[in-house]
Amino acid sequence: MVDSAADTAAGEQQWCWATQAGDALVAMQRLVADAGEADAETIEAAALGRQVQLYRSAAQIGLTQTAARSTPLMRKHHALARRLLDRQDDYLRFATDRRISADNNGTTRHPHGQTEAEDLRLPAHPHRSPVQAPGLRDSRPGR
Repeated sequence: MVDSAADTAAGEQQWCWATQAGDALVAMQRLVADAGEADAETIEAAALGRQVQLYRSAAQIGLTQTAARSTPLMRKHHALARRLLDRQDDYLRFATDRRISADNNGTTRHPHGQTEAEDLRLPAHPHRSPVQAPGLRDSRPGR
């Protein structure tokens, strides 16, 4: 979402709050990865603090720049900036809790090696494909 806000603003100006927020997130991910590779117990506090500051200031600027909410796109960007601020603790938890993945690819690992997607998969049934949820009709002709 931050990327789409940055792409939209790219033609309008050189600097973009969403780009700064995205860059700060990427830098935090790098700090976490570097600490993991070095087997460090914690991330360097000053470096992490600087990235959090960049993230927060970018979101605050985005909130201010889109306060008018005069177009649907501006309302969407305003909502994004508000979420970045309101949910900061949740979004940045990966930087303080190693059990949390920095990305959102749906493959959160469990202790026994299976993924959440595997846990939520529907059991096979003789009259429907494994991906078809119960109660949904098959829209293919002849079915």
